[in-house]
Amino acid sequence: MMSTAIPFREQVPVARPEVFVAAASIDLTIHDASRLEWTAVVPLDVGGYELAVELEIPANAVVHHAPWAHLQSLVRLETPDDASPPAKRTLEGLRRYAASVACGLAWSSVGFARHCERAKAHAGSGHGGCGGRYDLPEGVGPALRLWFDSALERLQPARTELARLQGNPQVEDDAVFARECALVDEYWSTQLVHMLTGASEALRDTRDAMRPRRDVERALRPIEEGVFEALAREMQHRKERGYLDIEEGTADALERYVGRSSLLKKHFQEALFLDFEGYQVHERMHGWVSSFVAILAGMWAFAWQVVLLHGDSTSRMTWGFVLIAMFAGIIYATREKIKEVGRAWIEGRVHRFYAQRVARYRSRNRVVVSARESFDRADGAGRTGVLRPDASGFTLIRFVHHGKVHPAAKHLGVGSVREIFRYDISPVFAWLHDDVKPIAFPDPGQRSVRVLSAPRVYRFPARIKLTAAHDSRELHATIVVNKKGLVRIERS
Repeated sequence: MMSTAIPFREQVPVARPEVFVAAASIDLTIHDASRLEWTAVVPLDVGGYELAVELEIPANAVVHHAPWAHLQSLVRLETPDDASPPAKRTLEGLRRYAASVACGLAWSSVGFARHCERAKAHAGSGHGGCGGRYDLPEGVGPALRLWFDSALERLQPARTELARLQGNPQVEDDAVFARECALVDEYWSTQLVHMLTGASEALRDTRDAMRPRRDVERALRPIEEGVFEALAREMQHRKERGYLDIEEGTADALERYVGRSSLLKKHFQEALFLDFEGYQVHERMHGWVSSFVAILAGMWAFAWQVVLLHGDSTSRMTWGFVLIAMFAGIIYATREKIKEVGRAWIEGRVHRFYAQRVARYRSRNRVVVSARESFDRADGAGRTGVLRPDASGFTLIRFVHHGKVHPAAKHLGVGSVREIFRYDISPVFAWLHDDVKPIAFPDPGQRSVRVLSAPRVYRFPARIKLTAAHDSRELHATIVVNKKGLVRIERS
């Protein structure tokens, strides 16, 4: 069977990844048990762009809810193009420098894991193997070693520069700056441990997938030893600095370490997140629209009152007067209805042709990204086909984000911004059946009936499209859920 895969030796990186290329991209992941997360990386030079997200939910599982109450929006600066130390030695510059180095470690971790996955895919496709024995792809050893060394080579000079900054701070509060430098080093330590943990797991999975070849063991063993030595040195460094000791491996120590590393990550990642400022359009326009429609309804009612009251001035306590009173009541009732319908019509047109929410994301009081956002909902008829899960109909939830990157972003020293949206779909789970269904099987050996629990899941199609500066990215996926929450995402 012929394969069109790119030869593995052509996928080996030729240099240490110093620069992060600003390219548009989109992704859909699971943030937690109830929230979806879609992200879009937008280069600074695109100007205007549009992000559209569509989610199809079966009609019998849809719950009416306020979508904006279930949406969390975040925008952060992507990794700076270089990891150079801060020029002015400020707290903000130090925190961004720390986040940049940490992102470099994460980039090396992703590259390391990606090459391990390609090695397993190479073996799984049968390249050079027979009888269940697989050859190690050419170049996998140097590739993995390069990603591993790039992480260490990135961290060592950064720590040297950090020690210099800590010994010679040039800010108003020297103690605050020195304490921040100590937190930076601890943050880098937790990120390096995380990177080495991921590398160890990736090597173990790769080795297990290529057994029983001894040449694979010999090729991966030096890299495993390098990971071990780097991890041992880092644990010694943590002891010398008095950081949390995790070598004892107790549940309490590991729990405190995970909590500490999470706090450190949030502390330094905040330097990259932009401040959010937004408002609902209908809240701003509600008063003006109500006043305008009330004036129109009042003018309409007043005109009819004049016609009815002066149309027959000779009527006195007659049936004509009773009819006039009846018509006057109808006019007042119609006036209120005109106000309601008119207000809903105007606000609906504003939402459709403009937006439901206006959002701005600032850095240092400068608008970096502005956007007009809307949620739409449409009921779709059941699709024809045999045994289709959406044959009874579905509801389409559509989120549209019309954004613009302002020129002020170019002075921040980054190449792109990352927009993060987290949407809670937990109201749907209560309408789903139980997550397991018992199924009976005959057991001939025991001549009895064996009952197993079969998982019951539901699949929601999802689409994401990013259009920016003559470039378009589109992603199709299926969201797999059950009554307990989100299970996984299947790529199309």
